[in-house]
Amino acid sequence: LGTSLAQNGFYHKAVFLFTEALKLNPRDHRLFGNRSFCHERLGQPMWALADAQVALTLQPGWPRGLFRLGKALMGLQRFEEAAAVFQETLRGGSQPDAARELHSCLLHLALNQRGGIRVPHLTTGFPQPFSHAEPGTTSLPSVSRPPSTAPRAPGLLSLPLRFPPCHLSHPNWTLPQIQT
Repeated sequence: LGTSLAQNGFYHKAVFLFTEALKLNPRDHRLFGNRSFCHERLGQPMWALADAQVALTLQPGWPRGLFRLGKALMGLQRFEEAAAVFQETLRGGSQPDAARELHSCLLHLALNQRGGIRVPHLTTGFPQPFSHAEPGTTSLPSVSRPPSTAPRAPGLLSLPLRFPPCHLSHPNWTLPQIQT
């Protein structure tokens, strides 16, 4: 049922079912691989990576697990590592999509080396300079504003807030409450 939900784009529900199935069979590498796929599609590359690594721990060399690992690394913008994983996957010969993903990794690496695009890392939360910015300068002008003297209502959040990209992607997650 989880696989059917995932194939039809119901990734949250599929993650739930794969998690429940793993409670009954925690050594099934395919369940971790399928849940990794769902996390990747939900934009949760860290969780996708963790599940792919567990799948490969349970079934070393599993071609589909290697593919899932490569996709998770791509989601984390770790293109060199992803390219190496896709090359290993291609040696196994059973994952035809690995060639396309390897090509995508190599393209990202080539563009990054030439400075044609800058890809911000997901872990920092800070903007990266644009490719047209002068070296040693920030890409956006500094804007200063006087501090507000308006009273704050209790419970309002201070801006800017930076959350990981997956903070709203799980149905049971809520935003943290900040005390003022």
